[in-house]
Amino acid sequence: MKRLFYVLGSLDGAEEASFALRAAGIGKHRIHVICHDEAGIEERHLLSADWVQERDVIRMGERGALAGLMVGLALVFAVYAFSPLGLAPDAWMAVAIVALVTCFGAWEGGFIGWMQENFQVKPFHRALEAGCCLLTVDVPVQQFEDARNAMARLGMKSPALQDSTWIWPFHRVDA
Repeated sequence: MKRLFYVLGSLDGAEEASFALRAAGIGKHRIHVICHDEAGIEERHLLSADWVQERDVIRMGERGALAGLMVGLALVFAVYAFSPLGLAPDAWMAVAIVALVTCFGAWEGGFIGWMQENFQVKPFHRALEAGCCLLTVDVPVQQFEDARNAMARLGMKSPALQDSTWIWPFHRVDA
């Protein structure tokens, strides 16, 4: 699955692009708009991007879980290596400690991600602040050329950004 990003000057352009993409066989549920004019998005019956597409919760939650896993393993190792009062926890206790610290890391990472703009949307921050709209199109590989051709007919030769829909903890966007 590929995610295509197009910067459009107005919601009218986003609506026109949405119609062209749907005519090319791209489902409406795969086309989302990010814009500061939420009322205009609803008025035109376009789908607004959800919080997963606008915020970096998933990626930062994954990072937090990885950090929590490392801290949990280090904590269990320290308890086994330096067992205070000669007491070492059972194996199930070690697993519980690692699981608890990993979950806490994921929770904390999610909070940090909620405060950050999605890493895929961040390159378009200035355009969004200037009043432009960002159209995101999630297309299966077999419909990739159909989507690009539909947008090319509207005068957009190539997307502003093309990336995967997978969210990896350390993925970066080169825009």
